[in-house]
Amino acid sequence: MNLNLEVPINPVSFGQLSVNITHELFKRGISPSVFPIGAPDLSAFDKVSEDYKNWLSAAINGSLKKYKKDYPYFRLWHINGAWEKVSNPSFLLTFVETDQITDVETNILNSYQKIFVTSQFTKRVFVVSMVKC
Repeated sequence: MNLNLEVPINPVSFGQLSVNITHELFKRGISPSVFPIGAPDLSAFDKVSEDYKNWLSAAINGSLKKYKKDYPYFRLWHINGAWEKVSNPSFLLTFVETDQITDVETNILNSYQKIFVTSQFTKRVFVVSMVKC
């Protein structure tokens, strides 16, 4: 499967989710082009295997040689930082902590083909703002 993936790899909340997503891709034998957001930091993940670490390193280091603009693109990030994209079609996993979003956030979200959310609350906030989830 060809896939471009842009995620933070670190011990903070989004980074923890990113490690789990990339680890699942690793277990399934999928080798995406990985574009890390910020410097990768696996120091808090003492139970991940060396094979996974090597896979992740290869996915990051080979990303610019391998990616294509027409490969599906998945990003896990904050709405306001999600306006840049590596390729299309594009998919975003994000979170919201407020009961409404701005016009700018709505515009950014609507530039994606699909938005993934983790709660009915977020889905309701986005649907009210005419975001396609």
